[in-house]
Amino acid sequence: PERELPDLVWSELPDSVARQPEDDASEALLALTEPWTTQSNGRSEAVVVIGTAEEAIRTLGPNRVRAADIQLGDALALMAWTGASGGAYGRRRGSPVGRMLAWWALAGLLGMDDIDDPDSLGEEAAGLRWVLWDPGDQIGGWGFHLAIEDGEDGLAWAVSAVDAV
Repeated sequence: PERELPDLVWSELPDSVARQPEDDASEALLALTEPWTTQSNGRSEAVVVIGTAEEAIRTLGPNRVRAADIQLGDALALMAWTGASGGAYGRRRGSPVGRMLAWWALAGLLGMDDIDDPDSLGEEAAGLRWVLWDPGDQIGGWGFHLAIEDGEDGLAWAVSAVDAV
């Protein structure tokens, strides 16, 4: 995406916590990178936990990451770009599909069944915390690392996806 994102800062992560069963949100986050994993040589993993964004990231494996909080608009742009992308070798799905998949992910995170009204999604998402992160070891290729925290419900999700040539 052609957006200026904040600098990522190294931080140690807390202990991991128990994974919760896969839910609509983690399924939707994985759908963003489906061409990376089925049509290319990428890998993708998502997790939902009872806890914080940092605990969700740690539950995926890393002990230390570079991270920064970002705004909803930036998170949606990253999700839409990822959803539109085909990764290294997959077929690019295009911006309309990427945007729809980002809205679907947002609806899943909010526990909503209906994405007919994007404005209501934005209003409901105001209370979510968005964390852009990376493990700091990727050189080139495609990467999508995002964590989302719902402090009101005590849930957090993290997704990590990479694809390389």
